[in-house]
Amino acid sequence: MALQEAVENRATILIVDDLALTRRQLWDILTEVGYQVLQADSAAKALEIASSSIPDMILLDIVMPGKDGFQACRELKTFPALAEVPVIFISALDETSSKVNGFYAGGVDYISKPYEKEEVLARVKTHLSMRQLQMSLKNSNTEMEERVHQRTAELIAKHEQLSNLFKQVRHAKIQWEQTMDCIDDIVMLVGADGALIRCNKALINFTGVDSYQDLLGLDWLKLLASCGLDLARLSNRAQELFHESSGRWFTVKWYNYADKNGAVIALHDMTAIKKVSQELTKAYDELKSTHRRLVQQEKMASIGQLAAGVAHEINNPMGFISSNLETLGKYAARLRQYMSVQDEVIKGVADPESLEMLAEARKRLKIDYLLDDIPALVAESNDGALRVRTIVQNLKGFSRTDMAEMELADINDCMDRAVNIAWNELKYKVNLTKNYGELPTVSCYPQQLGQVFLNFLVNAAHAIDRQGEVTITTRAEKGYVSISVADTGCGIPQGNLDRIFEPFFTTKEVGTGTGLGLAISYEIIQSHGGTIDVESEVGKGTTFTVRLPTENPVQEGDL
Repeated sequence: MALQEAVENRATILIVDDLALTRRQLWDILTEVGYQVLQADSAAKALEIASSSIPDMILLDIVMPGKDGFQACRELKTFPALAEVPVIFISALDETSSKVNGFYAGGVDYISKPYEKEEVLARVKTHLSMRQLQMSLKNSNTEMEERVHQRTAELIAKHEQLSNLFKQVRHAKIQWEQTMDCIDDIVMLVGADGALIRCNKALINFTGVDSYQDLLGLDWLKLLASCGLDLARLSNRAQELFHESSGRWFTVKWYNYADKNGAVIALHDMTAIKKVSQELTKAYDELKSTHRRLVQQEKMASIGQLAAGVAHEINNPMGFISSNLETLGKYAARLRQYMSVQDEVIKGVADPESLEMLAEARKRLKIDYLLDDIPALVAESNDGALRVRTIVQNLKGFSRTDMAEMELADINDCMDRAVNIAWNELKYKVNLTKNYGELPTVSCYPQQLGQVFLNFLVNAAHAIDRQGEVTITTRAEKGYVSISVADTGCGIPQGNLDRIFEPFFTTKEVGTGTGLGLAISYEIIQSHGGTIDVESEVGKGTTFTVRLPTENPVQEGDL
């Protein structure tokens, strides 16, 4: 009751009266007990306010300029949103005809002037309570009608479903009786308690009993469990079970029978299909694996041919460049010697003015700087030529030409050489940890393995933005040595892991990677009879792991 009063006292009441004093008196009475009050001094203003902010009740004066209260009430009731709002007329007219006209106009009550505070509050509260009850009843009726319609539709649908099922079951019963003994699958009809009602000859043969009568009334789950098929945990959908004693596979299905007080159980022997499926799956997996290897080999062969051609074309001009750089260095040294002799001679025969002009020209043309800079330029050019020759050698190695001889090598030494070469990339932002194990020597091409390790280290350095860790771990395994390079860099997205060994595939910015490093590394490790694996997680880092055989090393002719 307290909650209902609180709700009522928060109701909004519209006072419509042309006299400000009357509106003020009613406003004081209503707001004192907590009602929200709106005011209008004419019928037109009341319509405007009620249309924009629908009140819970309207106190309407009958006698007003322009439209009277009866006209205003009838017009208010034409709006659907206001049709249910209770209207109480307020007037000094106390004739019965005025009250009747008020009720005909749509009013629910009548308060005569002068009015008492208690009467106003009592009538307002009464009609607000009645409005609350009417709205609750209306909502309940609407909800009940919706439920009745929904339930009726559900019952109709259920009736149609049961009717169809009844027809299907009746037809299935006739066909069952005629055909169940002619099929090879095990078929059973069981009751709600699990007791066997009917079965076919396939079940008799499976259980090894003498006759159909020996099985009637037995619990079908226990019966099959005694024969080696535990179906107790099966759900109401098709599943596969293996019968160990016979080596047979069964697909088990069951179907609700009629009103669900029973079920039809079917066990289909799918042993032959299962074997074929397993063979097909195995063949398909092997085909996919072979296809991937062939595609990779074809890619590597194509790149190898390209690399051999590029290496050949670069070698010839690089020979000229290296030779010319060496000659240019000698020429520069001789020219410097000549200039020194010339300076001494000129100092002995030239007058001071000529010497000053020569000195000024020498300074303006920066002759001394040129003589000092030429050896440095030649040295830098020689260094660049050496780097080009190194790249050419790598390309030759990639194309399987111009290889050094195989030798027994210490993998830890190969890794140390790679670290020394890559140290300029690592030293400023990498904390390097070496966890070297005792390894047997491996028959290999050390230069090529060093190239693989160098590629791992450079990639690790590029993957680390500012500061990070690189951990090198080597250990001996049965018949293999394992080498891993782990970094705490940015990691490789999962979608790129399957492609990182493809030639020319790179995630680096243009100009920082060719996409050949890992492709070459993959080919080198494969040619050594080893494996290369990668694990990576974005934001945590990447680990490359190489495993090389030690017991049966590859021969030179195999590469």
